[in-house]
Amino acid sequence: FSVRKTGLQPLGMLVKIQNLAEDYHNSITSSFNFIGSFACFYTYLNETGRAGFVMASSASDAGHGEKRIREELIKTGHVDVMIAIGTNFFYTRPLPCTLWFIDKNKPQERQDQVLMLDARNIYRVVTRKIRDFSDEQLKNLTAIVWLYRGQTERYLKLIRDYLDICHDHAGQIKTQLEALDTPLITLETALENFAAIIQSDEDANAEAIQSLKDTLSEKDKAFNLFRTERATLLVDLDSHLSWYESAEKTSN
Repeated sequence: FSVRKTGLQPLGMLVKIQNLAEDYHNSITSSFNFIGSFACFYTYLNETGRAGFVMASSASDAGHGEKRIREELIKTGHVDVMIAIGTNFFYTRPLPCTLWFIDKNKPQERQDQVLMLDARNIYRVVTRKIRDFSDEQLKNLTAIVWLYRGQTERYLKLIRDYLDICHDHAGQIKTQLEALDTPLITLETALENFAAIIQSDEDANAEAIQSLKDTLSEKDKAFNLFRTERATLLVDLDSHLSWYESAEKTSN
């Protein structure tokens, strides 16, 4: 893409970009192609237009003419959010990128602000060569943008959704713990039967029998501790679930 070869009549910002390109030794580099295309689209947004762009990271930090073009874009006050994304988010290219979000209807109090997020270390590994964002990662990044824009209610709703999920999982713990009872009892019975057989064997080594008794004693202590802590956990869970359901009714 070349601003000088579009055949379109440049307007406003596009005129500045074209002049900057002339100053930049009359050459348009690959980075300029990215930032120039971006700026061109920007000029054709209406007065309340919003848009998002995926830009090569090189277009976000290159110097010379590209830097001056970025400065002009920032000076408009319409660059709202920039997010740095790590490598391997594309199927055919491993290169990092930057997301630019433009809002020509940006409130006056944020005209001199740009939210910049470094999400290069936030990702989910899909394959050895591909990464993406999990649903939770996307929600959390979006929540930061909501807070920046003053959209507190949307953030609080997300927190409430997370609490509801935790509440649902907490309600399943008792059933999952009860499911352990049968295999634990089966294991204890098998160990006791094995110990009885060994101890009744006249040829069994006394030292081996004592070692087995010590092991079974440790097992009993561990099982008793598990049952005690499980009982405490279930009491705490019942208290939490009752409180949460009561708080939910009150808030509704």
